[in-house]
Amino acid sequence: MIQSSNKKALELCHFDASKHVYLDGSESGLSFGESSAFATEIHFYCEPNSPPIDPPGHQQGPAQWHGHQVLLSKFNGCVSGEYRIGLDSQRHVIFQREVSPWIVTTTDVIPLHEWHSIVCTYDGHFMRIYIDCRHAAHIACGPQKTDLTTPSLIGADLCGYASAHHFEGYISEVSLWQRSLDAAEVKSLSTSNPLNSKTLSKDLIGYWCVYQREDVAAPVRNNVRLVGEQQF
Repeated sequence: MIQSSNKKALELCHFDASKHVYLDGSESGLSFGESSAFATEIHFYCEPNSPPIDPPGHQQGPAQWHGHQVLLSKFNGCVSGEYRIGLDSQRHVIFQREVSPWIVTTTDVIPLHEWHSIVCTYDGHFMRIYIDCRHAAHIACGPQKTDLTTPSLIGADLCGYASAHHFEGYISEVSLWQRSLDAAEVKSLSTSNPLNSKTLSKDLIGYWCVYQREDVAAPVRNNVRLVGEQQF
């Protein structure tokens, strides 16, 4: 268990099977259909409460999500969706969009009981994953359908309108851009907060921070807001 002097903030950023966060207004506000570029950065600490589920052999496509945990999604299984980002049963990072080849997966495994960040980007041609600001995987991927009905969730996805695939651990900070980030910008995230950087604040359309970095002093205003949760 991680320790913090701000117990309330730590409690709010803890996720398990009983908790996820719905992003109000995200049905259209966080839609990136067709070839729309976007990027997200997620800070998290993996602390599972249950043993991993062994996957039924190597899978590609949506079946590869057997036993996974979702960090961020706009996805309703068997209904519609646009993207989801999370960890598979062996804690490889997975980034999915709703078009073949569907998924890019890292060979890196996220260690338990450590803070890490992942950045996922799509520039209209390639999906990329960065772990702790280091490039980890990429794949070519084309346009997808636009989904204006499914909401975005932090810490879970939807399966037939019920929440599923909950993340177990802590998610402290999520940023979303309506553009891709290049490698230099991703690297700069290790030392810069998006709100305090002229370059990184460009086209930043969502920023949710429950357990705040020390260098953030100003109040946070989002185009899409957390529902039922207090921000720090």
